[in-house]
Amino acid sequence: MPIGFERCGLKRHHTIVKGYNKNPPGIYKLPLKASIELKKIFIKIIQDRLKAHFICSDSQREE
Repeated sequence: MPIGFERCGLKRHHTIVKGYNKNPPGIYKLPLKASIELKKIFIKIIQDRLKAHFICSDSQREE
């Protein structure tokens, strides 16, 4: 495949991504502190679920 097609595809990809990265008007933007706190909450939930999964899967292996 010629290099021109790859560049064209990459340029198209960047154009599409740029369109999705724009916030539509009327959307409330969270303050930085709130988004950091929300991230911590998500991380805690994921860690707890992973821990529970590994404890459960480990007990199944021993049986």
